[in-house]
This record gives sequence, structure tokens and C-alpha cells, in this order.
Amino acid sequence: MNNRLLGIDASRGLAMLLVCLAHFGFVYFAAEGSPDGGLLYTVTMLASPTFMVISGMMMGFLAERRKAGPSNTARTLVGRGIFLLTVGHALIVISCIPRLGLDAALTRGFITDVIGAAIIVGPWLIPRLGVAARALLAAALYAAAIFVSWGWAPTAPALDLLDYALGGPNIGYPRVNFPLLPWLALY
Repeated sequence: MNNRLLGIDASRGLAMLLVCLAHFGFVYFAAEGSPDGGLLYTVTMLASPTFMVISGMMMGFLAERRKAGPSNTARTLVGRGIFLLTVGHALIVISCIPRLGLDAALTRGFITDVIGAAIIVGPWLIPRLGVAARALLAAALYAAAIFVSWGWAPTAPALDLLDYALGGPNIGYPRVNFPLLPWLALY
């Protein structure tokens, strides 16, 4: 196997290990009330951003590789993204209902939602933009996320939900969320 691909796979594997440790630490140490969970939880919070950055880099790598010949990668990723946004989201919501209640489970954003959106948008967007244009777009998306999160205060419930989904937590919704704009910027 090519060393470059092995390095990418190892990085993604490390990110997934951190995800598993984060989930384990959150559940186990929270139930035990142990202070040791704090450090584990803090260290493993690198998992999601690392996974998004590596996934975006992988998409860029695949886009460059695709120039050499045809590929079904985009179609495969779009299918996986749709699956994550539909079936995957529904299964996670159902699994959260006993712990959070129906309302909180239905209004929570999950990292899998952002990954699903990214792998739908990425295969279309990345091959059409150069590196500099993608960097500018990422900065613009992140700036928009900051504006939406801090500067936009809609009063209509539907717009408030849009604010939460795009920019992040606000008073009316749970504090745990994976808003679309900053995570797409990272991807």
C-alpha cells in the first residue's frame, strides 16, 4: 500500500479511536463521577475536528487522483451522506430518546449529520474550486457561523431553529450541537 494512503488511514484510525474513547469516557466517567474523566474527555475532544480535517483532506486527495481517470467515489459518498442524514440520523435520535427525551433528541444536531452533509457537498464542490478558493470559502463559512451564532437573534421559531442548525447553540435548544457552517468550514 502507498505510504501516503497508509498515513491517511492511520490518521483516520487514530481519530476514530479518540471518538470511541470520548464516548466511553463520557458515559463511564460521568456515571462514576470520577474526576479522571475530565482529562480524557478534554483530550478526546480532538477526535471530531481531526476526523473532519482528515476527511476533507482525503476528499481533496481523491479529487486530484480522479483527474487521472474516472471514479465512482462521488456517487458512493453522496449515497453514504444521504444514508447518514436519513437512516443514520433516525437511528441516533431513537437511541437518544430514553436518555434525553423526545423533544431534546429531535432538536439535537449530531456529528454524523455534518459528516453526511459534507460528503454530499464535498465531492461536488472540491473538484470545482482550487485550494485558495476552498480556503477562502472555509473562512467565509466560519465567519458566517460566528455571525449566525453571535449576531443573529431571530424571534420566529423556525428561524431560531435555522440559527441553531447553522451556527450553534442558543438559549432555546440543547447546548450540545454540531452546527453545519463551522464544521463544513473545517471540512
